[in-house]
Amino acid sequence: MTDHSNLLIINFLPKVYVRSEISMQPHINFRLTIFTEFYSSVLHFKKESISSSRFGGINYSKLKLNIMRQILFLFIAFAFTATTFAQNGYVKIKHPKANESVKAVKVDHNDPMVEPLDFTPSTSIVNAVTRKSTNGLEEAVVMITQYDLQTNASLGNRLYVWPDGSVAATASWGVANAPSFPDRGSGYNYFNGNTWNPMPTTRVESVRSGWPSITALGTGGEAMVSHGGTPSGVNLYTRAIKGSGAWTENGQIPNPSGGYQTWPRVASSGENNSVIHTFAIYRITGNTTYREPHYNRSFDGGQTWDGWAVAPEVDLAFYGTSIAADDYVIATNGDNVAILFASAWYDLFFIKSTDNGDTWEKTVIWEHPYPMFDWETTLTTDTLWAPDNSANIAIDNDGMVHVVWGTTRVRHEAPGTTYNYFPVTDGIGYWNETMGQIPTNPDNPHKTMKPEYLDGLNMGMVVGWMPDINGDGQVTYAGDYLSYRSLGISTQPTIAIDENGSIMIAYSTWDETRVSEGKNLRSVFASYKDGFFGTWYLAHENLTTGIFHEEGEAYSVVAAQRGYNGAFHVMYSEDGTIGLALDDDHGYVDNLIYVTKVTPVIISVNETINPVNSISAAYPNPAADKINFTVNLSQASKNVEVSVHNIAGQLVSNETRSLGTGVNTVSIDASNLRSGLYFCTISVNGYKETKKVIVQ
Repeated sequence: MTDHSNLLIINFLPKVYVRSEISMQPHINFRLTIFTEFYSSVLHFKKESISSSRFGGINYSKLKLNIMRQILFLFIAFAFTATTFAQNGYVKIKHPKANESVKAVKVDHNDPMVEPLDFTPSTSIVNAVTRKSTNGLEEAVVMITQYDLQTNASLGNRLYVWPDGSVAATASWGVANAPSFPDRGSGYNYFNGNTWNPMPTTRVESVRSGWPSITALGTGGEAMVSHGGTPSGVNLYTRAIKGSGAWTENGQIPNPSGGYQTWPRVASSGENNSVIHTFAIYRITGNTTYREPHYNRSFDGGQTWDGWAVAPEVDLAFYGTSIAADDYVIATNGDNVAILFASAWYDLFFIKSTDNGDTWEKTVIWEHPYPMFDWETTLTTDTLWAPDNSANIAIDNDGMVHVVWGTTRVRHEAPGTTYNYFPVTDGIGYWNETMGQIPTNPDNPHKTMKPEYLDGLNMGMVVGWMPDINGDGQVTYAGDYLSYRSLGISTQPTIAIDENGSIMIAYSTWDETRVSEGKNLRSVFASYKDGFFGTWYLAHENLTTGIFHEEGEAYSVVAAQRGYNGAFHVMYSEDGTIGLALDDDHGYVDNLIYVTKVTPVIISVNETINPVNSISAAYPNPAADKINFTVNLSQASKNVEVSVHNIAGQLVSNETRSLGTGVNTVSIDASNLRSGLYFCTISVNGYKETKKVIVQ
């Protein structure tokens, strides 16, 4: 007789309705409301861990806290089978320039000294701009900077979230006298759980600085590092109460003799975040090419340090001086510390400590087919698929490391630092410690990191790409493109994990629905994994949707590595031009630094359904005196809100209408509107759609 004593038996006949809160986009929006009607339900379970193959060893205490939410979440998984899973699986890019390569030179990044210049910091108080986006995300513009380079490769340790919901955000910031930016330093803002502080009007540091990194310190404080000063080095700033009071300038973390540290990262571990870990690149004074990856540690809040030394388990005889500025990100959780290294030119690997940095172990995720790569002697014999200069790392509450990376293709065919890369290359990879080292492609080791090969391993290693947003079955590309310092279409992935093991992966990618000057603008998209059932949702929610992002280019994406209660925080930079001013792609403009709170799934029990069958595009378009829409409702509503915003996001018109079941015509008086682009939003019982219209 079969033993059913450990089985979870769920006996019910559900009636499920699933509708995206932004209709017409069910394949990209995960903010679903699940409407259930139970005819009968019986739930039986035993208190010990459930170990059936279907439920995979769910712990009773976790089940007890989450059972109702997760029953409903199961319905989401069923519903997504017909919607989001329809576009699951990596699809090879079909772009006319997919095999077009670009010649580049491996740059040894230096942060040049700038002579002190007079400037007057602004004294104007500008409050952070907070709002809910069209898909319910809570977003805020927390600072504005014209200095627009946030990283040379990977980006991490810029955003920290505490369990109480407070958030600290920092970025390289500068607004005066471009391009020298004598005011450059750490822009900082803080969210107390209810409101953000005003935007910064000056840097944290007293000297010109850059490349900030922030973490918790002690029971309620925070610590920040950045590089700068004379002589240059990594400086530590602390305060006992997060978000409040003056920063204490602890001075420079002592440099080794003969050189200095730059491009730092910081994280804290241990009980009450008492152990500070820093990582940086060591440069010999006067030598523009030599570099070493260095690690340091403090047990007393930065008063004393172990001393800078080559990172544990990183063999310089093997890696030489290949590890460069911003190739690394550090993560912590409890007593666990891990540092990830990613580049197209050496192994994808990390070092990990489970005892606050006392002992370390190295793990190779992908073994580079050209070990000990030397720019003068190593020549590739085929196009190499590799990380695209951007990657990230997080550690879950069980101490397991999770890693994500962007993808590129490169060739190095002649001695010297010149190489070729292929900008139209796509794919976000994912790995965790249960997967083991990625097996080398037996047909061609150059293609081990090719997304089609990784996807074929059936381990869930491809988790992001440029999505088909409009649902027409194909991805639409503009004819031209511009690459950043990270080289892939989908790039700068970032990862966060909450206490239940749920995962959010966000990244910057081309948006097929938005084009500027013949190029796709970038949006921030996200993939999710449910920590309870282990289900991935890879249809990429757009975190930058809505009228305020309509003309924006979103880049420099980084998440707080820990989420809480199913909520995650992402920070990114957005301006209205493609490329970086610092790389001479365009002139200097304002870059808005956004922080967005992401709660991937909204679940509620309700018996109503989406009242909107369809809303037409605006007509005529362009319009002159009147803007019309055809609105088809499945049920009548007396509270149809019709609002109009201009290109600056200002509300210029708002009315409430009463519409009946079936086809209705909604007209908006445009006679008093100035010529330009407008966004018309029609909301019916919480469901809304936004349409663009040009007024002549």
